[in-house]
Amino acid sequence: MKYTKRPLTIDEQINRLEQRGLNFTNREQAKCYLQNISYYRLRAFTYPFQNNTDPSADHKFLRNDIDFGDIVDLYIFDRRLRNLVFNELEKIEIAVRTQLSLIYSVQSHDPFWYYDTPAMPPSWMSLEVVTFGTLSRLYKTLDKTPLKRQIARSLQL
Repeated sequence: MKYTKRPLTIDEQINRLEQRGLNFTNREQAKCYLQNISYYRLRAFTYPFQNNTDPSADHKFLRNDIDFGDIVDLYIFDRRLRNLVFNELEKIEIAVRTQLSLIYSVQSHDPFWYYDTPAMPPSWMSLEVVTFGTLSRLYKTLDKTPLKRQIARSLQL
């Protein structure tokens, strides 16, 4: 399948959204947003307000009182929520890294508890550079031992 759509200028993007029924209280401000936030990123926030079930409707807005500012407000809300969630997730991730390394290294008296030989750095170094996905898989594979339960308790789980 060959993609045949051509790119739209900022003015064409605004015109397309207007043709679909989106209002623009402040076109200049809308241009500024569209120059800094991709049309296609913002476009995702228009879907709940559009007829996307009928192909012949050409993504027409279901109501005539939706303004571009409403779409930007949704985008900003989403961005702030994502930042809050990732901020808290980072705290959890760091706590898991710390407790996993600390408890297994200290209790087992072995900084290389995750490997048979010290071919790699000690756990407190290695665990700082693995992804959160790798960290969670590592935790999942640990046998159900008192050490694993101690980590869970330290995280109030």
